[in-house]
Amino acid sequence: MIDWPGDVLELADNLQIDEFAVLGISGGGPYAASCAFGIGDRLVNSGIVCGMGPRDAPGMKDGASWTLPGKPSILRRFILMLTSMGLQRDPDQFLSKSKETISKPDGQLLDQPELATIFINGMREAFRNGVGAANHEATLYTRPWGFNLGDISTEVYLWHGEQDLNVPASVGRYVADAIPDCQAAFLEREGHFTLPYEHMHEILSILVN
Repeated sequence: MIDWPGDVLELADNLQIDEFAVLGISGGGPYAASCAFGIGDRLVNSGIVCGMGPRDAPGMKDGASWTLPGKPSILRRFILMLTSMGLQRDPDQFLSKSKETISKPDGQLLDQPELATIFINGMREAFRNGVGAANHEATLYTRPWGFNLGDISTEVYLWHGEQDLNVPASVGRYVADAIPDCQAAFLEREGHFTLPYEHMHEILSILVN
């Protein structure tokens, strides 16, 4: 995780971008936090939306159970393989089972055929070349990140849904409390998917000004 700021800076250099903002959604939250810690003055704003937290954050083991914290990599890989096979064999059943594990607002959002298709296609893309990448990323989440949230010296904006079951609001509160200068908003009616879907314009207007 701690190597991510260097990758972002190299990309920005090649694109000849002097200053920029970062936004991390869900699993992107730790990467955005890493940028806030390691990039410096070139980073004008940092945003975390429904972001995952460190492994010791309250609720992480429940909400991010797919990472199987504390379990052997071989077991995680096996479960991810079963997930991928189920997705390929019967995407409708996969979608139905997924709705059983998410909040009511998120389930209602995925009742829209267009958004359900986007969700399924995104999951297929994640497993297109096998489960190795997903397994590796899960390992990164469950390891120490290489920096402390309390050492972030820049301002960070954070949004989290109170009804989020994928990454519970307790995780967002842990991250918000740990970052010294964090402007946090917890939205009572939103879940993991509905928050970015309904509020992205507002979020971007804050980060890009």
